[in-house]
Amino acid sequence: QGLNGHTVPIVLGAKKEQYQRIAIPNSYIHVDDFQTIEDLAKELHRLNNNYSDYSKYLQWTQLYDISGRYRPISMIDMHSTLCFLGHYQYLYSIKEKNQQILYLMNIIGKIFNITNMRLPNFNWTTAKTNLIRISQFYNPD
Repeated sequence: QGLNGHTVPIVLGAKKEQYQRIAIPNSYIHVDDFQTIEDLAKELHRLNNNYSDYSKYLQWTQLYDISGRYRPISMIDMHSTLCFLGHYQYLYSIKEKNQQILYLMNIIGKIFNITNMRLPNFNWTTAKTNLIRISQFYNPD
């Protein structure tokens, strides 16, 4: 269900700056915003008791369409498509490919029906996604 279920993801791993480049603003909670796990827990309890503040994390759903109607490639939404294609280009650029890299390239290649695809204008380290409403370029009605 994830984002379709009106839940707010709590994210970690990648730096907050990386999430800011590609994610919809105010659509997630990043653990780096809190000094301790206790601070994060307190904020989650506060949001649980304050629907007005919690709903601010869901306002983006009024602007962006992530409904199940849009399926450009193998039931993967456009955001995931960009991520996969970016990963593919990054893996493709690695000079010495181990078995894991080759396996991932093969899987992504099968999903998108591509062979040795390159995105020459895609900059892996500085990529920024200009998110738009999906309905602007696809409307099944």
